[in-house]
This record gives sequence, structure tokens and C-alpha cells, in this order.
Amino acid sequence: MSDLPPALRDAPSPVWVDAPAGYRIPVRRFGMDLPGRPVVLLHGLQSHSGWFVQSARHVSSLGLPAHAFDRCGSGVNEGNCDAGPGLTGLLAEIDAVADGALAGTDHDSVHILGHCFGSIPALLYASEHGPDRVASLVLATPALYTHTDLPGHDKARVLWSLLTGRPTRVPVPLFPEQFSERGEFVEFVRKDPLVLQEVSARFLNEVRRARKQLPEAARRLDVPLFIAMAGGDPICDNPRNRRLLKTVPAPTESHEYAGARHILEFSRQRAAFFEDLSEWFRSREAE
Repeated sequence: MSDLPPALRDAPSPVWVDAPAGYRIPVRRFGMDLPGRPVVLLHGLQSHSGWFVQSARHVSSLGLPAHAFDRCGSGVNEGNCDAGPGLTGLLAEIDAVADGALAGTDHDSVHILGHCFGSIPALLYASEHGPDRVASLVLATPALYTHTDLPGHDKARVLWSLLTGRPTRVPVPLFPEQFSERGEFVEFVRKDPLVLQEVSARFLNEVRRARKQLPEAARRLDVPLFIAMAGGDPICDNPRNRRLLKTVPAPTESHEYAGARHILEFSRQRAAFFEDLSEWFRSREAE
């Protein structure tokens, strides 16, 4: 994409990791020769790994190799979330990427960084596999619960699909202006040909099922947690997300960045977010 903002240009081409379901997962790797503990990055609902090049580059600048992958059905991933085992398959993708990230290193666990919708599988995975497999968890603008909702006619289509077993897809109820207060990034989102425009009824039902598991996952989480919220986020239900994450028994550090809409590295608060993230990872690696 020639009209990418400068900060998102020259992302590494993906390497391909085999998923348990038989397809290949594209992973963008940053700082592969670095000695630090690997970080696995999960993207949001509409996005893909290319949106989080700045996060991945920043993480690698700290000496930690970063592995950002496209979820099934998103970006250039060859898998189809509409046909496979749903949430189970997505968690298996995280595991496969973590395996690849740890291969050939001296580490037996990764840091997990979940952006936006990616916070849901990130929390579920870390709760299930930490601390043996997950050293710490970062939730950036966590879309655990959101203000977004489908219009009535699309809700009816989803219900009809689930009752009859006939597949249907509905538009994702998000808009470019919700992601950033900065025009260059709004235009990037608007023009990105890889933006996920529609989701299936089955996928939405999997999200509903995953959200039912979040309270128990939060109560079980036993790895350090870093929370970064956007103060002007029109997508995430920040008060509800705070209430949920207050139940986490593990050590927790929380930040809110005033004026940022949704994606912090697309915001004017990017530098502050990255500074706090740097201190977090440095303190984790020093333990």
C-alpha cells in the first residue's frame, strides 16, 4: 500500500507457521536475533498484524523479538474462522505462534500483547497457560466489552442463521473515525484493502461464548498484567472492562491516555504509551 503512513511502511513480509487445523498462519517477525523473551502480538477485530508495526518495532527496540500474526479469516491468513473449531482454533493459533517464537531460544515462556479484540483470546490464553507458558500479559485498549452493537435487522439475520444452521455474514459495525483522532491513520484504515468488513453469525456466537468465559479467566490470571486504555475510546466499554480487570489477583499496572480514541499507536499519546510499555517490559525482564 503506497499510501501507508510513514510509521507503517516497510513491515517485514510474513513467514508462515503451520496451524493445528492444517492451514498456515502468517507471522511478521521483528528482531529475530535478539536474546530477550519473545512477545506475541494479537490484533483487533477489523485489523491485522500490519496495523501494529509500530508496537512490534518498539518491542524489538527493547531487545525482545516480536511476533505479530494475522488471525484466521483476517489479513492474509489462509484459515477460515467460519468453518473451523472457532475459539478453540484461535487459541491453538496463539499456541502455534508461541511455539515458533520460542524455538531456538533459551526461553520457555512468552509475553502476550493483545490489542483491541485480541485482548479476549489473549486473556483466555494467558489465564489457561500462565505462568509456565506466559510470562506476562499486556492488554492495549482491551475490547473485552464494547459499546458497539449490531442494528436490529442484522441481529435478526444472526439469530436466523444460528437457528437454521444456514451461514450468513453481517457488516462489522465499526467506522474508521473511531480508531484514531489523527487524519493520516483514519485514512489508512479507510483505504486498507485487508480491513475485515463482514463477520459470520458463527463468529459472533463464538465471541459471545468467549465473553462468558472472561470473568473466570480474570479471576484465574496469575501472571503480571499491564492495562492500557484510551481515554476517548468510542469502541471499548472502559468502565465495565475496569470492573472485570479489578478481579485479577495478579500484580496489575493500569494506564489511561487522555484524548486517544482507540488504537494508542495511532494516537497523539503514542509516545506516552510506548514509554510506559518500555518500563513494563524492562521490569518484567529484570525479575
